[in-house]
Amino acid sequence: MTFQNAKLFIITISQRIRKGRRSCQLARERNELLLKTYAIWLADPQAALELFETREQFHAGRLALFEQIQASIEQESEGGPRPDKPLFGDYATVRRGVAYEREYMTWCRWVIQQLEQTLTNQCQDCQ
Repeated sequence: MTFQNAKLFIITISQRIRKGRRSCQLARERNELLLKTYAIWLADPQAALELFETREQFHAGRLALFEQIQASIEQESEGGPRPDKPLFGDYATVRRGVAYEREYMTWCRWVIQQLEQTLTNQCQDCQ
């Protein structure tokens, strides 16, 4: 089954989860990927692999941006601002962003490895 066919299943679950809730677009994207992951056994492994490779690349770009911002703040404040300085809120927030993006990429890489192993096993079974 492809992601297109599984989409009806995912949309139904997604609508039930989101019914009555309001959230930002980024939260909906994360929920959609998690729903796709939940139903990944229904999907074509190659299509799933491509999806996760794309998401990993997206988060790698965000991580690079956040790390650049963090380095800039650390340079400007000689190692990191103190909590009583206006820049501290920016610094604390960007550190959370860096940690989040690193973890998201780690998770994507793990899923990618699992999918690659599945594809390798399928190719061996065909021979």
